[in-house]
This record gives sequence, C-alpha cells and structure tokens, in this order.
Amino acid sequence: MTGLLSGTKVGEFEEKDLFECLGKEQDIVTFFEGGDDTLKEGIENKNRDQITFALKAMTEQAMLMSRGVPNLHDSICHAIDQTKGNWDDFDTILEDFNSEDMDLHFEGEHGKELIFNKKDITKEADEALEEYKKDNWNGFGLHFGMALAGALHEKR
Repeated sequence: MTGLLSGTKVGEFEEKDLFECLGKEQDIVTFFEGGDDTLKEGIENKNRDQITFALKAMTEQAMLMSRGVPNLHDSICHAIDQTKGNWDDFDTILEDFNSEDMDLHFEGEHGKELIFNKKDITKEADEALEEYKKDNWNGFGLHFGMALAGALHEKR
C-alpha cells in the first residue's frame, strides 16, 4: 500500500504504521488476501476480467484503509495523517474507475492492451505485475500507482 500511495503521488507514509493497522483489521487482511488470490488466478488463467477486478478492488481498498470514503466513512487506519499528502490524483483515479469512458479495461486487437483514462498503461502495468510475481508488494504498488497517475497527466 505504501508503494501505491507513493506512486499516485499522495506521499510517503510509515510502512510500520500501515502494518499496525492491518494487524488490527482482519476484514482488510481478508479482503487483500481475496484480491491477491483473484489477481494470481487471473494472471495464471490470463483472465483479463479477473485481473482488472483485482487491481481495481485492491486500489479501492487501499483508499478505504488509508483515507476512508469522503463524506461517508472515516479512514480505517488512523495512523495516516490526512493533512499530509496530495490526495487529488488518488481521488480522480477512483472517480475514473467508475466512469465508463475512463475505467481500467483491456482492449486492442487481441485484448492485451490495458487502458486507463483512455491511455495505454500496458508497459507500466506489466512492470507492476512483474514486481507482484516476485512478491514485492511495494514495487507492485509503486509501479501500478505511477501507471495510473501517469495516465491522468499524459496529454491526449
């Protein structure tokens, strides 16, 4: 999660604080394990729907844990100082996940191009998934977060 927050330009946070929060919230651990299982299965079976579902769900869960849902739900992890960090890109990413035009999806001639915000993020997402396959969660989050944030700022 720290990699994702860093990659989306929210900022740097103490990893030990985040792990402490995970230790207190079994529901979040269960959710992340489910996302992990779904992503592993999606990669193994080359199931694009499972891959995009898991990537989006894990990103949304990171938001719920780190920031909460504005106007609905406080952050689950109170160790994260909400006054630190730039949450604008992260907010926009989550909004775009719910937009039919901007949502994360596969397309292209063979359905192998991963698109977000109408930008091809395949190369960056592949780098993230390589880190994931090595069990490097920080690298996975960092690369995926950078791919998402980069798609927001890339000129059309």
